[in-house]
Amino acid sequence: MRAIADALDPKQTTAAVIMTADPATVSPDDEVAVVAVKMMRLGIRHLPVVDAKGSPIGLISASDLVAVLEGGKS
Repeated sequence: MRAIADALDPKQTTAAVIMTADPATVSPDDEVAVVAVKMMRLGIRHLPVVDAKGSPIGLISASDLVAVLEGGKS
């Protein structure tokens, strides 16, 4: 989406050009409430989940949080 919004050709643009260089992250042990507050404070809908070494292991979205808070499955 960012490539299109910035009038870049998504077929020619690499992820390195549009990615966030040093994104905010969460750990698998962070509480849902902490993750939700972080997303709201930063005005974002997705956060990378990283392990203790800082390696990415997943991605959590606002819709994942809604599913948990509603008692559903993500």
